[in-house]
Amino acid sequence: MTEELDIIKATFSSVVNLPANTDIGDYILVPFSDPVVAEPIVTLSFKEFITELNRITLNGGRDCPEVALSGIERALVISKPRSNIFLFTDAFPKDINKLASIENLCRNSLSQVIIFLTGYCKNGSRGNVEAYYDVAKACSGTVFQLNSADLRQVFRYIKEIIKVEWTNVISYDTFQNYKEISFSVDSFTKDVILAISGKYLLVKLSPVDKSNVTLENILESSHAQVIRLAEALPGDYTVSVRSQGTTSLTLYKKFQLPMQIGFSTKKPRSQKETSRRPMPGRENYILLDVVNTIKLELIVIQTYNDQENKTLSLQEYSADKYLAKTFIDPDKSFRIWIHGHDKVTQQQFTGSTKKLIPQMTVLDPTWIEPKAEILEGTSIIINYVLDPTWIEPKAEILEGTSIIINYGNQATLACKVVGYPTPTVWWEDNEDNSTQSDSVLLEIPSLYISYYNIENVTTNITVFCKCRNSKGEDSQRIDVIVHRPFTFEVLQTPEDTTVEYGKEGRLFCQVSAYPEAEIKWYHNHTIVTKEEDLEVLSDENALLIKNMNVDKTGDYECEVSNTMHTKTYNAAVTISGMEAPQVEVDNSNITLHPGDFIDLECRVIRGKPTPVIVWKFISKDDFEVMLPEGVTLDKEKLKITAAQSEHNGVYRCYATNSEGRHFADIAVTVQYPPIISDNGATELEVKEDDNVVLQCDVTGSPAPTVWWERSQNGVIVPLDHRHHTDNNNEHRFKALDTDSGKYHCVAENFLGKVNKTIVVKVLVKPYIEAPASTTRTVRAGQSINLACNIKFGNPEPSTKWQFIALDSSSSVLQRGTSSLPLRINNVRHSNEGLYKCIADNIVGTDSISINVTVI
Repeated sequence: MTEELDIIKATFSSVVNLPANTDIGDYILVPFSDPVVAEPIVTLSFKEFITELNRITLNGGRDCPEVALSGIERALVISKPRSNIFLFTDAFPKDINKLASIENLCRNSLSQVIIFLTGYCKNGSRGNVEAYYDVAKACSGTVFQLNSADLRQVFRYIKEIIKVEWTNVISYDTFQNYKEISFSVDSFTKDVILAISGKYLLVKLSPVDKSNVTLENILESSHAQVIRLAEALPGDYTVSVRSQGTTSLTLYKKFQLPMQIGFSTKKPRSQKETSRRPMPGRENYILLDVVNTIKLELIVIQTYNDQENKTLSLQEYSADKYLAKTFIDPDKSFRIWIHGHDKVTQQQFTGSTKKLIPQMTVLDPTWIEPKAEILEGTSIIINYVLDPTWIEPKAEILEGTSIIINYGNQATLACKVVGYPTPTVWWEDNEDNSTQSDSVLLEIPSLYISYYNIENVTTNITVFCKCRNSKGEDSQRIDVIVHRPFTFEVLQTPEDTTVEYGKEGRLFCQVSAYPEAEIKWYHNHTIVTKEEDLEVLSDENALLIKNMNVDKTGDYECEVSNTMHTKTYNAAVTISGMEAPQVEVDNSNITLHPGDFIDLECRVIRGKPTPVIVWKFISKDDFEVMLPEGVTLDKEKLKITAAQSEHNGVYRCYATNSEGRHFADIAVTVQYPPIISDNGATELEVKEDDNVVLQCDVTGSPAPTVWWERSQNGVIVPLDHRHHTDNNNEHRFKALDTDSGKYHCVAENFLGKVNKTIVVKVLVKPYIEAPASTTRTVRAGQSINLACNIKFGNPEPSTKWQFIALDSSSSVLQRGTSSLPLRINNVRHSNEGLYKCIADNIVGTDSISINVTVI
């Protein structure tokens, strides 16, 4: 193993190169030799892991076979569930008796074992390679029989495996010589990787419909291939493998359903009131949040131990929320399968979650997995642990610090509490009224949720969620504000003014408003905070400009806002008697090749007092950003020691003194592949008939070719004559309701190709289906149903029924969203009149009228 260990040490860190914020709990090394397995080395960071790896030395190394399975067993015992375990060995295993234990550990922990074998044992020795294939089959892994020189490539494969949480990993039975394997990709599959191991591999992957497919080679050698579908388009695929000897194939899939799933033993209203894992041994509500274009039809629970399928009753909670309820067996992991269709395209779909595991109730330190969750609102950090560590209680009201309630309405508040031992939770208001709470356990062993109902709210009140246990207590408050008429009167606004250099100036802004308004000042679109030369004088309703200089000139904005209204007032501030400095450069355009060295210099030709020279890097959007890495300052010169593509751009030399600032630009061109600056919107909402402009800021050298594409549901849709792209790569069209989708800006030159995606949503005013008849006659005492069917509208319209009596008085009978039928029971003559259903959204309004006559 000497050569292999040297390669691992030299290559692992540079290829895998995990970032510091990688969501990995710990890194474990399990060295082994014959006949012992060494004590595992547990580190908490990738850097520490690499340090420990480099300390490993070989002792012996001639044993064949060896206790490799004991090393795998030890790694499975010490590691957390769903771990990735990689075995590097040059010998067959001799401890075959460990197979049953390993299979049981993999079944319970859901960990994956991948084996890299770079040697073999001579004929007549104990042990054989088949045991490795048995481990790979049981642990959703692969056996790679490689030459030691191929090890440098396998780390790219390791990096791809550990950076993705794979939803489905299938290890097929090993085979000899040739085999065809079929698999399917649905619209929710976002990533697909195939790992194949065998001698002299010949692999062909193609869609059943013979369409073109782009593959990315992650690992390629005569004994192993790892390939990825560069674009996982829905469809059926066939992979044919021809090789010599035993061959294995593992398929990795990552699903991403357009929904969120949460669990609670009490009926939740939102995902904030749920847990990502169900409570074991109890009946759980399952809350599913989907996009409003998705209609769910069926939900099925598939357990793992006995492959039981259980269909649940599905309740549509709202337009984008569904509820189901089921008992959660504490000993069974499961997967949730969803069946439904797209309400726009009517396309059917079927998808599943990743494997879900109920919360653990057995306090086994081997299985403890610390977790942290930042709750909304006050952003309390909560550590979920399985050993009974005592925790001081902390509370958070999910509705935030305030909520507005219409007069006379009721409200339900929710409070999350973390603490161990079990805290006592109660609610109080500002009048010392106290209500004990029956808290519901949300996360074992220390996260609870409590609810508080307020009936008939008529006055502003403050409500407190309080909790206490033997470790301490906590309290959080929420202000319940009753909605009432408001005022918003601006008494004084800022005016254009000129301030003498070095003197003081004032801008005034005053408002009388309820609810109380907040005043914010902006200078050149930047909010004014507490600065040395700018001060907000709240008692004078003014902004004080102290020690006036050229930096304080420009546009000033007074933004006045409360919870109901916002207004902005502008004033221009100028300065007189100033003379700005001036600089120049010898060459304003410089072309470099990678690795070139150059000094950039600008000269001051005018300026009193002597200006200070500052260099800035200017983005394509004319924003000043940090100097690229590899560009350094040497007094007033700028040095590029080794030109790279990221050095391409404009370098601006500023000369600044107390009287102003001047600059000169040097444009540095370095050939590099296309880059799309991701500083534009990635999602855009427009109205029907709006003129839409999609921006794509592309740089590259030589200048790249740029074009736009549109996709819907993963399929490229041709652009019609309404769509055109200008010389600035801005894509323009007048929006129709059919124009929603993903728009891709693609840039390519001979050095590479990149793309940027913008999701466009077209908003449409509501349309109400015309009634069969605009007049209805009903006998007194009978009931009548009036229909109000919303055919379309985006976003979802709000709806109300308005009644106009014969005496012309009017009232609102009912409010809601989307379609809103109205039923009138026991009709009386006072119910005679005109009934109007009105639907509106931010785009527009539609209405129907029905005249009801009572006889």
